[in-house]
Amino acid sequence: MRLWLTSALLCIGAIAAYCWFAPANWFLIGIAIALAACAIGVHVKHFAVELAVRGAMWSIVTISVFATQMYAADAFTLHNHAPMATALACCAALLAAGGIRTQSTKFQPVAYQRILTIGLVLAVADIVAFTMLAVVGFHDGAEHVGPFGAGVAAAAAIGVVGLYHLRTWGLLLSVAVNLFVVFIAVSDGLHLKEFRIVFLIPACVQLLLYVPWFISAAGKRAIVVPAWAAALGRSLPAASVVVMIMLALQPLTGRPVFELVFRWLSR
Repeated sequence: MRLWLTSALLCIGAIAAYCWFAPANWFLIGIAIALAACAIGVHVKHFAVELAVRGAMWSIVTISVFATQMYAADAFTLHNHAPMATALACCAALLAAGGIRTQSTKFQPVAYQRILTIGLVLAVADIVAFTMLAVVGFHDGAEHVGPFGAGVAAAAAIGVVGLYHLRTWGLLLSVAVNLFVVFIAVSDGLHLKEFRIVFLIPACVQLLLYVPWFISAAGKRAIVVPAWAAALGRSLPAASVVVMIMLALQPLTGRPVFELVFRWLSR
């Protein structure tokens, strides 16, 4: 029942994504198709498929929440608050889907399994987001944006393969990719302006996730995590979804909180 509810929510998100603009452009059609594919994939009991579905969902949540805040900041009028509806439907779908249900014969870390699993999901989300950026760049003829998006997506995919097989180089490559993304986003090397936040925040989160692993690697022993910290870590995915819901709804209360970030990034 829970999975069917997840599928229904994703279908609602797909319909809402198609309605962001009238007529819908090819980018929105792509998001709708991706959500429809997730609605089917959520029923597949396979670790890699569940990983891909949750990564795609997180990527679209980030984009739709950003769109909700951005359009509110620019005082654009969108009928039916379509980006907000997409964000809320996808957030509800993430809560309904819960964690990954199946185990992998290859991905069985002896420590930090939850951290590494979340890192994999966010890395897959990066692949989806940067693939979209590459398609937009190539379609619009934006100089360097297309190659940049394609290159980062490819590097992130290689890192995911390495991390999935528990190779140290996979983790190091993922860290290097995120450091590079943070540098490009902060310096605005691609002139993406406000859109940089879609890539900046996930990259920073992933870097913070891997800190315990590097500390334990330096000390050559696993960190003893206090019970309260372990409980906090278990609630982190759900808490993150709740934060995204709050950000999606916040423009209804007044000026969007991202407006300050937009102004800072636009200086």
